[in-house]
Amino acid sequence: MKRILIITGPGGDAQGWGNLEITEQLCDALNSADKSAEIVYVEKKEELLKAIEEKSYDIIWSALYHVSEEITTLNKVFCFN
Repeated sequence: MKRILIITGPGGDAQGWGNLEITEQLCDALNSADKSAEIVYVEKKEELLKAIEEKSYDIIWSALYHVSEEITTLNKVFCFN
């Protein structure tokens, strides 16, 4: 069984494919398709590293372009005003 880690955080709505509910639906769909998927919610790089050090995964899929505790990080990453 393939193990999949889905990463999201406070900026997931702005940076990713949608809100946490969408991420949960994606996780549920993967689990229904004979995969083992779980979500980790991170605000800091250290939290991400801890998550991937504790278990092994076949793929890590991120809803974030940039791990940050700030919801508006996308604006800073791409320099929008």
